Amino acid sequence: MSFEINGLSDFQKKIEKLEQFSKNEHSVSFRELFTDTFMKSNTSFDNCDDFFKSIGIDTEEQFKAMPEEQMDEFVAKNTSFSSWQEMLSKASSEYALRQAGF
Repeated sequence: MSFEINGLSDFQKKIEKLEQFSKNEHSVSFRELFTDTFMKSNTSFDNCDDFFKSIGIDTEEQFKAMPEEQMDEFVAKNTSFSSWQEMLSKASSEYALRQAGF
């Protein structure tokens, strides 16, 4: 008796693409990283613009000047994550999977 597994080569190609993607540095905007779907599923905001405006961030300079402790506190109160780093990590993982075609 024999059987065939369909889709394995497509899966392998996606894995290879993900592996290649993870080896390179990428510059990604917050809008690409924190999609509306991600924000609606994981935060009390509809999009990343609303999220950042709510904490008082309108520019990259304001973001860089924001104390990490303040960002962690805001994230813990307004998202399903306990810290900014946790939120960023999850969004980055999802972005990489999307880029690989998953």
